[in-house]
Amino acid sequence: MTPPEWRTSTASALERMDTTGAVQPYESEYVRKDGSRVPVLIGSAGFGEEQDQGVAFVLDLTSVSAPKTPSARWRCSWRHANRVATMGQLSASITHEVNQPITAAVTLRVSSSALAKRGATEFSRGG
Repeated sequence: MTPPEWRTSTASALERMDTTGAVQPYESEYVRKDGSRVPVLIGSAGFGEEQDQGVAFVLDLTSVSAPKTPSARWRCSWRHANRVATMGQLSASITHEVNQPITAAVTLRVSSSALAKRGATEFSRGG
């Protein structure tokens, strides 16, 4: 069952499903029979133009909910910072690997054009 404070987001998700045919995953909460609350991730998508069939999912986020102790929060923050730094290094490496051959090709094109304009027909190596 959806708690009252989450009903607005659930209604807007249903409206998005009707208008766009899909709902991007969003976090919500459900209430169990015993009254306890469960954090969940919900998403859905309809098939075809009539959208009379589709797929939906609800994932229980209890095991990945926010850490409770200060040391657990610190470890979580440290892991996140480490992942961000690693992604930055990976992005820089990929950028370098992509730009390197492009720069070489552009330099060759520019120098070849300059030599062609001067009428050079043979290229000699310096030395």
